[in-house]
Amino acid sequence: MTIDQPLKIGFELNSYKIESTSVTRYKALQDCKLKGVLDAKGETKLLAYSINNELGILIHKLMEESLYEDFPNTKEKIKTFFEEMIAKKEQKLKSNNLLSPFLPFNKTDFFAVKKLKAVRNAFLEHTNPKNTLLKRSRESSKTRNRAFGPEVYLEITDTESNIKVTGKIDKVSIDDYGQIVLTDYKSGEILDEDGELKISFKDQLEIYAAIYLKQFGKSPSKLIVENLKQKNQEWIFDETKSMELLKLCIQQIIELNKQLSSMEDSDLNELLCETSESGCKFCPYKPKCNKFIKKIEFMDKGELIQEKNIYGKFIQAKPHKDPSINIVEIESNGQEISIWTKDHTKHPDFNKLAEGTNVGFFNLKVNQGQFVEKISTRSYFYE
Repeated sequence: MTIDQPLKIGFELNSYKIESTSVTRYKALQDCKLKGVLDAKGETKLLAYSINNELGILIHKLMEESLYEDFPNTKEKIKTFFEEMIAKKEQKLKSNNLLSPFLPFNKTDFFAVKKLKAVRNAFLEHTNPKNTLLKRSRESSKTRNRAFGPEVYLEITDTESNIKVTGKIDKVSIDDYGQIVLTDYKSGEILDEDGELKISFKDQLEIYAAIYLKQFGKSPSKLIVENLKQKNQEWIFDETKSMELLKLCIQQIIELNKQLSSMEDSDLNELLCETSESGCKFCPYKPKCNKFIKKIEFMDKGELIQEKNIYGKFIQAKPHKDPSINIVEIESNGQEISIWTKDHTKHPDFNKLAEGTNVGFFNLKVNQGQFVEKISTRSYFYE
């Protein structure tokens, strides 16, 4: 899909079947079933998703690497190792036209602080005497069905539904009392507004613990969520609660598959979508989301200034006194709205669009009451 091809609103969902799930997918489906299904299908993303998420994955990977025997043993060497990881990731992302404009990573907020803390935490993890017995060679770590160490892979299949549930625990260790401890690393903030561990993180590790028990027949004693600030959150494993969450995770897919097999696409696009300010803000599929387009189609200008996504009919494109700027005029809900654009690679060729063509602008910003593009802005035209 390119910006020079017209979009068709809505997604083909009927008869698609989800055969496996994960704890990450469980959370995604809770937020918006439509987005969760599209992720599972591998639907083409139309808007940039968070570059901070990519950096978080790198930091997460550094912590996992710290439990390998050949991991660097000084902060300076770890810093160099991490910089090499970052450079490789940046090279890979250069071909991603949605994320490449955000590169390099050092342009992201608080990059230097995050990098410093990541190196420090990886050093502390690698040199912690309690982790000595967990350290493994890379060759031995290729064994998928092992119960201890870094990156413990999880996979079970529900016998009744044949749905596979997968996951990966960052670290499984033994404490001073010989009890099993499951640890999950998080690079971002782990506490909610009330200072409590975010429920999604707690549920994630609870489900991991249930899968671990089923897969290895070993009961964890303690669960820990750890982040860059090293404000660890830990609690005692509750088998009843964990097994109930695992059951909900599987039941979620069973019920969703029933809907996907029995309903028309038009109904599924409406039913599965959960529009919300937080959920839609970073959704990469919203340019084709029927429910989202309907939501913004009839907003007044004041609402659009808050929303920063606009859908309407193309009027014309005209030059600004600054030759690097184009002014695109559209009609939305009876209002004439101007949008200032600069980067032609983010937009269709407006000179080739017929007046009255439906167009959408997404992830705009407002500067002194004027709609202007930002790094993540994209526009599309429609059939």
